[in-house]
Amino acid sequence: MLQHRPVIQSFAKMASTSSALPEYEVEQKFSLSSAEETLQIEGRLRELGFEKMKSPDVRMVDWYWDDIADTWALTRQDCWLRLREVQMEGDSAKKWNWQLKLGRTVPTKKESNELATVYEEISGTEAVSRAMSIMFSSQKKSGLDIHNQRQRSENLLAMLDLYKTRTDYQLPREMLCPDEDQHTPLLGPFAMIETTRSTWISSDACSSTEFKHLKIDFDNATYGPLFDGVYAVGEVEEVVHDENDIEYARSRVQTFTKLLVGSENENKGNIPVGKLENFMMQHRPEHFQALVDNGIMS
Repeated sequence: MLQHRPVIQSFAKMASTSSALPEYEVEQKFSLSSAEETLQIEGRLRELGFEKMKSPDVRMVDWYWDDIADTWALTRQDCWLRLREVQMEGDSAKKWNWQLKLGRTVPTKKESNELATVYEEISGTEAVSRAMSIMFSSQKKSGLDIHNQRQRSENLLAMLDLYKTRTDYQLPREMLCPDEDQHTPLLGPFAMIETTRSTWISSDACSSTEFKHLKIDFDNATYGPLFDGVYAVGEVEEVVHDENDIEYARSRVQTFTKLLVGSENENKGNIPVGKLENFMMQHRPEHFQALVDNGIMS
């Protein structure tokens, strides 16, 4: 049986300007298997001095992209390109942003043989340019021709058709074939994840300075009209700006998560995974297995 990857992750978010500080997001997920369980956790949050943010819930649609030939040129290298559409509840305006997460390894301070999962985040048009460069480099090494239309995956073509019907957002020119057919993309979305998110933060009633900077998200996700099911998951997270603070943040996040949900789920082996990983396990098993074989997921 496949083992899930560790539930604690760190994401390094590099701002577009070199003068900005990097950000490391340390998070641990927890199960939201029922409405009753969600209410119980919300009650514990209130007892610990946390409150739900008064701003409207956020609705996000994430499209995750890889090469149209379905050779997983990006994700096999722990490179995750997504186009995120964000809309506040009750607001008709939408915002779009390209994001690329590049896998990095950073030793933890406490044990040099233990590695935190770290992602460098690049946003905007630079994210697309970097992803295309990585993909063409992978193609050159493997000898595969992603321009070959005969290699196209039927599953990815179905997802691409869905993308075209759901949005009129124009893809960047560099994502399109450079020949006469400039309407044909070289990348296709392999996953669409629609998420409604509510967020909890510490209030004045929070007596513990140790947990003041934690944020708790409650996500309800669906995978578009091509796939059934709803996946609910929560996460406790903290953002730090120095690699040396990652281990201490990890300890705080773990401790707080146990205060919320206890250790029963982990003891039973019922460790929740992220929305994208759940989708791939359920609906793209070959893709998921390839990432397991490459040490990207486990």
